[in-house]
Amino acid sequence: GGSIETSLLTRLEAESPELADQVRQRMFAFENLGDVGDLDLQRLLQAANRKDLAMALKLASGRLKDRVFANLSNRVAAEIQENLQLLGPKRRSEVEEAQRRILDLARELEASGQIALSRRDEEKI
Repeated sequence: GGSIETSLLTRLEAESPELADQVRQRMFAFENLGDVGDLDLQRLLQAANRKDLAMALKLASGRLKDRVFANLSNRVAAEIQENLQLLGPKRRSEVEEAQRRILDLARELEASGQIALSRRDEEKI
């Protein structure tokens, strides 16, 4: 996020860590990963648990799935697509928990300066 968002969250964190966490979760949803730049998305995907990734993609939009698979090696993309097909019916809460774990990882990588979760520049047409 921007510096204003960051400073507000930092102040909120000091006052109420639980509320700060809830705000952070609402500010950046799993679908927003589709807006992250390719290199940052690749770093996140390399660090992510593959079973979590397959589970998390179960409810993802076609656009986000396309971005994820385009930023994985062919071998890893095929493995995750296969896992996704083998998953079978899952509870929404299980899928949302996997998405939350990936978002938590994304926030950890951002906090340590390894990736930026800001939206990539809109593509010129």
